Amino acid sequence: MSFWKIYFLESDMGNYKQDKIAREWKKHWDKLEDEKDHRLSPPQIEKHLSEDRLRFGDNPSEEGLLREVAQIPEDMHLQEMAQLVLNDRMAQSAVDEDPYRGNYPGPGEMEAPEDFCRIGTMGNGVPLGFSASTAIENIGIFGRSGAGKTCLVKVIVALLVLIGFRIIIFARKRREYDDLAALPPLQDKSTILPYRQVKYALTEPPPGVPRREWDNDWIDSFGHNYGRYYAQRLLQEVFKKPRRPETLRQAVKALKSYGQGYSPVVAKYRESIQYSIASFLDSVGDITDYKSSNMLSRMFEKPGLTVIEMEGLSQEPYSSLSTYPARWLYMKRQYQKGSACQPPVLFVWEDATLGMDRSKDRNNPQGTSPLAELSFMGRRYRQECLFVGHHLRSVSPKILSNVHNIFILGLPGENPREISQLLGTDKDQTDLARVLGPGELLALSPSIWPEPVYGTFDRLNLPSRLSDQERQKRIDKFLSKVDARKASGVQTSEGEEKRGGEKGKTKRQGKEISSEQRKLLLVAATNPERSLTGLYSSSDLSRRKGAKTVKKLEKNGLATRHRFSTGGRGGRVTLLEVTDHGWERLKKMGVDRPDPMTAGGWEHQLGARLIQQEGRKRKFKVDFEVDLGPVQMDVKWRSKQGQIQFFNIGISRVPRESKNALKAVQLPAVKEGKFTLVCRDTKFRKKVSKKLKKLDPDGNRTGDIELKIIADFLNSN
Repeated sequence: MSFWKIYFLESDMGNYKQDKIAREWKKHWDKLEDEKDHRLSPPQIEKHLSEDRLRFGDNPSEEGLLREVAQIPEDMHLQEMAQLVLNDRMAQSAVDEDPYRGNYPGPGEMEAPEDFCRIGTMGNGVPLGFSASTAIENIGIFGRSGAGKTCLVKVIVALLVLIGFRIIIFARKRREYDDLAALPPLQDKSTILPYRQVKYALTEPPPGVPRREWDNDWIDSFGHNYGRYYAQRLLQEVFKKPRRPETLRQAVKALKSYGQGYSPVVAKYRESIQYSIASFLDSVGDITDYKSSNMLSRMFEKPGLTVIEMEGLSQEPYSSLSTYPARWLYMKRQYQKGSACQPPVLFVWEDATLGMDRSKDRNNPQGTSPLAELSFMGRRYRQECLFVGHHLRSVSPKILSNVHNIFILGLPGENPREISQLLGTDKDQTDLARVLGPGELLALSPSIWPEPVYGTFDRLNLPSRLSDQERQKRIDKFLSKVDARKASGVQTSEGEEKRGGEKGKTKRQGKEISSEQRKLLLVAATNPERSLTGLYSSSDLSRRKGAKTVKKLEKNGLATRHRFSTGGRGGRVTLLEVTDHGWERLKKMGVDRPDPMTAGGWEHQLGARLIQQEGRKRKFKVDFEVDLGPVQMDVKWRSKQGQIQFFNIGISRVPRESKNALKAVQLPAVKEGKFTLVCRDTKFRKKVSKKLKKLDPDGNRTGDIELKIIADFLNSN
């Protein structure tokens, strides 16, 4: 037991002086014992001297000091000196254990250019960053969720805006960059736009660009964003017509009459285009229903920051809307010279993981995705891209080969080979890339230093986010400078957000339906003769998913099912009718209802359509509603040799259809050809056959009547 404890126990606790002395002794012995705890004992010194990582053998004087302390451990002055030497050695060892220690520039080896943008510090204390001039050669940031990718983007964006860049950020989350826009140096240079408030004139060429060149470019780009589901060549033909459409909605109307009577392949192309455009318009609303707009000219005229929030958009419309401004600027600068390439522009795809996928290259006819094409096409005109992704394993090689500045913020699940090939690292360096913590990164910027390095990046001291009033104030200020004119006769897309009231709350017109319902509804509208199984297949839906989607369409009053008996194997076929309410929904998507062929209902129209398709397949001329006096024929075929065949379509009234059929075969025009009564199904045909026998017992006229059912034409088509 220590002295102070013995004294304290034996002292008179009531004596104040003795208590005070005891407390003083306690402090003294606490200090001595604390110093004793921190002294280097001889075994500890021998252990440190034997550690190779501390390398005491390189400095005999330091080794001699520690050995002297081992002999006289109670000398506090020697102990203090030994502690300083040991701490210095351990700190140097920590640096030497960095697998990137051989990659760092030595003193005076790295000369920072005048446009150097510092974003952090290397592992050896040297500033870390990139050259603003090489930012034109693209930037790639890759890391797991929560690694700090958005924080690093904000640092880069703030630096580039302050040195004269125009930054366009396509954000996938709302209010993600409100705090950056509130940064005092950027307050007067920043605008945040929800995508519903942009005003694009897709078909209007940039200043100085020939109309034909622009049509080819934007149609090609739009088609590539939809990959295999789009046939842009047919749409290009539509825009070559003298009466050129002004908007995508008008293009859909022009497509309605284009290709009528052509091969089924052309019909499939037309269906593909209609689906692509309808899907796009249904997602983005009426923001592209303008025949002229100077929004992009205003956006690119001077340095600053514009954030376009695209929350909730699926990949295809997101990619189409985000690549359009980049293509517009590229074409504009391609046809202009001199100061037209000012200011330099950086496009930021805040989450480009899906858009950078190498499958996008395979799915495009030219083997290059829209983002991959943008990664190398804009350098000459001072356009750059900043791609942000969650991993490397599926990123297009064409994009990676065109990214000059690369920052890795931790990829724990990544294939080591992907990291090694991208950065040129060895095994230990690659392993570090998989265990980086928040704020740490690996950087490769060859224009500054040719080797990959480890470091930490700075974080901005950002203020609170913009208030709703401040956001709207900036939006109104920007839109007040925009001159946009809507095309005549366009319809407002469903889901358009309209501002109302003092707070500008949004209201949605109509009930939202899912993308599966929209797609199935469109396919059913353009292919009424297709069975439910065929509709599921064309809509990329499983049988179970398709059945649920059909039930939802019926519940919403958008479609209804019709069952027809076939008389063959399987017994019946089910078709889907788009209701009037469904056609109203499709019209808002840019799809018009076809003109009726006959005066009957949907099943009557279906029969007329099937007879028309069969006639055109046989190279016959097809006419509808042919008046022969006592009887009006629904459809007429006429061959090139002059052969004629008439059709009536019977749906509901057996006596009426039977009597009209008997009247028809007595007409001179019909006697020269053939007459066919197309019945709804086998049940209706049996009733008609029974009625004809009753009306014509001898069978003199009944023998000239051919009875068929709608399913016969379904099978032939």
